Amino acid sequence: SNDNMNLTNQIQAQEYLNKQLNERLAQNEFQFQEVQTKAHHVYG
Repeated sequence: SNDNMNLTNQIQAQEYLNKQLNERLAQNEFQFQEVQTKAHHVYG
């Protein structure tokens, strides 16, 4: 039915957005670790 199709599309869109968010979070986490490491060398 059309309702099922709409739900499927919504779920797929949500999964896509979640994937992008997770990738961005991982990137931020990595950059944060780098900054911490540099700060540790400078101020440690």
